[in-house]
Amino acid sequence: MAGHPDYEQFLDDLGATLPTECRVSRVPYAESYRCDALKHDSVVFGLVNGMSILLRLPDHAHTEALSSGGSKASTLSQLSQEWIDVTRIKNSDQLQLVKIAYDYACELAKPSNQTLPSDKEITTCPNCAQKLRAPSHLGELKLTCPKCKHNWLWSPTQS
Repeated sequence: MAGHPDYEQFLDDLGATLPTECRVSRVPYAESYRCDALKHDSVVFGLVNGMSILLRLPDHAHTEALSSGGSKASTLSQLSQEWIDVTRIKNSDQLQLVKIAYDYACELAKPSNQTLPSDKEITTCPNCAQKLRAPSHLGELKLTCPKCKHNWLWSPTQS
């Protein structure tokens, strides 16, 4: 993140915004791009690549980020559609979006038994490995991946 011109101030403001301290570190897939990452536990929710600030945001925050001046992340081609470039958004709105990204990372970091009702199961798309929640009480289902639109038949695991 050191490439960002207000990097130190950004981290100071960020520390005051988030409920717990976040770690800034190099992550394996980011090392090849020479960018730093904001992490909560093992979940990366922010990247700075040169002058770009990228946040991993849930779907409900995309409209807000895009209408405030954000754009789809294009600097790192391997990132999913969850990532939004918030570089051109004013600082106060950026920090609000960082808080949303942090909360999303907290949710993703929870063990699956804490985030799913007992009638839901986590499965992955066989085409792109996107994680999905599926209702286990309905038996075999035809699922469609929201990311790659792949269709497949899915059956809940028997316990």
